[in-house]
Amino acid sequence: MAEPFPPIGYLDTLAGALYVEADTVDRFKSVLDRLCAVALDERESVALIETAPKDLE
Repeated sequence: MAEPFPPIGYLDTLAGALYVEADTVDRFKSVLDRLCAVALDERESVALIETAPKDLE
């Protein structure tokens, strides 16, 4: 949306949709940035998925 509208966040939850407004959006952005920083890259994800079934045996 163009300014002057404040940012809005959308979350899809088990209980249904949840919309959050400007002050909360910043916190959600911060959490998303941290998750992206620690997430595995594509190669690492594939390696983990390939080894996971072996770990369950």
